Parts: sequence; C-alpha cells; structure tokens
Amino acid sequence: MKLSETVTTVLITLLGILPFIWFTYIGKKSSIKSKKKIKDLIKGENLKFAEKEFWNHNFIGIDKEKSVLLFVKIKSPENEIVRVDLNNVKSCVIHKNTRDIKREKKLESELQQMDLELQFYSKPSVTLNLYDIEDRLSEDFELKRAEKWKQLITDNIQKSSVVAA
Repeated sequence: MKLSETVTTVLITLLGILPFIWFTYIGKKSSIKSKKKIKDLIKGENLKFAEKEFWNHNFIGIDKEKSVLLFVKIKSPENEIVRVDLNNVKSCVIHKNTRDIKREKKLESELQQMDLELQFYSKPSVTLNLYDIEDRLSEDFELKRAEKWKQLITDNIQKSSVVAA
C-alpha cells in the first residue's frame, strides 16, 4: 500500500512539474535560435559594438569608433536590418503609444507600441520599433530600454558633432 501511494505521489508531482520544465526548455531553445540568427546577420557588418543589447527577437548596438547604430528585428517573412550613420542624425525621439483599459474599477495604461525615431539633417526620419503588442504580448522594461538607447544615441550624436566642429 505504501509503495503504490509513493508511486502515485511521484507520478502526480512529475505530471505537475514536467510542463513547466518543457515550456522553459522550448522558450530557451527559441531564444538561442533567435540570438544565433541575429549574430549571423550582424557578422558581415564589420562593427565592434561598445554598447549592445539582445531582447526577444531584437538587437541594437552602437559602434562608437565608426559612429554607427545597427538595429536588427527578426520577424517573418523578412528580417529588418537598419544601419544608421550617427554623423547624419539630428535628434532621437521616443514615441510611445498606449491604450487605457479599465480593470477592476481602475483605469490602467497598456503599452501598445514603443519606437525610437531618428531624425536626420537631410533625409526622412527612420523609426526603430522596440516593442509592438502584436509581436509580443509581454512587456520587458521597454520604456527603460528606450530611454537608455535614446541617451546613448544622443551622447554619440553630440560627440560626433563636436569632432566635426
């Protein structure tokens, strides 16, 4: 009787724990594949990133020596790769799109989209999409990330304009 209770307890425990282990494994495997795909895409760019960041299916990095920003977004059917010469950038602006939702008698703001807009001196601006609720439902400190990269880009713009002067 004790043996059957022990076996039953072990089986029930495994059935409860195995899905969590399985989903964690699948998530890590997907993340590793995405990171490898990004690394393969940026290999040919010949840049040395002083600052870089991987998240979800995105990459952003700055080569301070060449004053270049590289942004990569993995999505189907086609990957997005944006290479920006920071010497030509006039400013960087964060665009945040939210939607107000009423939950439990409280009005909450839900992030829908977060972009960095790079404005140039002589050509149309470029928008880098850092977050879109349609691509990924969970937020991962998107506003902090956008503020960090805005500051890094702005600092690099100021350095390159000082060097040019």
